[in-house]
Amino acid sequence: MYVMAIRYLDAFARQDGRWLFASRDLHVDWTEDRPMSPDAAPSLPA
Repeated sequence: MYVMAIRYLDAFARQDGRWLFASRDLHVDWTEDRPMSPDAAPSLPA
């Protein structure tokens, strides 16, 4: 299983009285590859 801690850093701009996204940056704080046992895997419906 791959786990990530992420944050979005957004900038906004006002246009015609509305707030819009001007930009969005994705920042990855950390990542981790965790082993999964067969017992921990989710079961899929038949």
